[in-house]
Amino acid sequence: MAAAKKREMSPIFQTFRSETNFRKSNDDPTIKYPSLNETEYVTMYQGEGSISIFTVLQSMFLRNNTMDSAAARNALFPCIGSALLSSSFASLLVKGSNFERILFKECPDTFKTLYLENFIEKLQPLMKETINGYKFLPLFLLIAYMAFLVGRWRKFMECAHFIQGKNHNLGLLCGGLPTPALSMKPSVQKKMYRVYRLINVLHMLHYRSFSPSLRTVELEDFVTTLNLLEEDEAIAVGLFEGKAREVLVATIQVAIKDLAEEFDDAYGITIQRQIPGSLCQIRGYSAEMHDLFIRDNPNEYIASLGLLVWIYGAMVVIGFPILLHSRSETSNCLQPEVFLAVFFALFSLSFPFLLFKKLQNPFAEHIGINVDSLIASTELTLFQIMRIQWSNPVNNMNMNSNHSDNFRKSMNWAKERERKAMAKTLRGGFGEL
Repeated sequence: MAAAKKREMSPIFQTFRSETNFRKSNDDPTIKYPSLNETEYVTMYQGEGSISIFTVLQSMFLRNNTMDSAAARNALFPCIGSALLSSSFASLLVKGSNFERILFKECPDTFKTLYLENFIEKLQPLMKETINGYKFLPLFLLIAYMAFLVGRWRKFMECAHFIQGKNHNLGLLCGGLPTPALSMKPSVQKKMYRVYRLINVLHMLHYRSFSPSLRTVELEDFVTTLNLLEEDEAIAVGLFEGKAREVLVATIQVAIKDLAEEFDDAYGITIQRQIPGSLCQIRGYSAEMHDLFIRDNPNEYIASLGLLVWIYGAMVVIGFPILLHSRSETSNCLQPEVFLAVFFALFSLSFPFLLFKKLQNPFAEHIGINVDSLIASTELTLFQIMRIQWSNPVNNMNMNSNHSDNFRKSMNWAKERERKAMAKTLRGGFGEL
């Protein structure tokens, strides 16, 4: 049910695709454009642009609007338990100090000094120096690992934009180079539509393994539901499903070569020279994108990181009751300040591990990465640039009766697309290009 609902909401599945619609003239009032998409990447902002801490905590601890028990067990509960343990230890120190003061007053001959108080007083600077000197190493490793994972995600976005740009280049070469007379030939339009279909299928296959709406799509769905593959093409791809992207890259190259043969020598040679390099780069960046999330630091590094952070946490649990110990005779047995200090210190160490889990492997997360708007934006761009010259000629200044209506329709469509694309982006701020 959830997958079906995501499909219904996705602009990929809302797009009407047919060769008849694709071959219509740009001034045809019955043409159906691909579905409008929202902004390709939804940025996080709250108010005037600052990220709300509640938004961050919600993304870490909630899953489908319910508490993620694993996140709570791994982060919150150990911190609370350790803080209670440390606070109890602090209460024992206060109890021991108060009891020692009573003995010191009642039995001055036997107890001539405050042994526990003096021991804590000598231990405080040593404990402070030890904790301050030790914390650099685990914090350095945490920051280094976080930088590695965030850098890997930044590389993922670079690969996504590079692949998108190369797909646009293919459409520009096919739709912009030939003359209008050549591009309007029925045989050219038919072959152009095949190239259009195959490029979109290749783009979807890049993200199929981790897209919420595409991960359940089978090859037959590309034939029956999406109308992007013909049966013989789906069979050819299905025979090499483990290398489906490579098969599609080769099929696109053959399709574009077949298209270029319809053009004059100058246009055909230009296209055939440019296409192989672009397709090889798309294949290379696609492989790099999928390899990003199987690359990690050595297991020894991650194990050492966890051990060093655990040792630092143990030092916090034992050391904070000593560092925050007060010699006042009115000290309360309850030590809430120790509980709060230990809890927030440990939570600041465990929170990065939640972030690591979120950034580790999108293929393992059931939520996945929503790239539907990115794919829909690419399809809409290809639909426009590959048909850029498909307009009926106007023979007089009066134009035809539908021309003004078509102009108003296209302007309204452009405004609606801009409104929908910018609906979740702060105007003039972060995320707006």
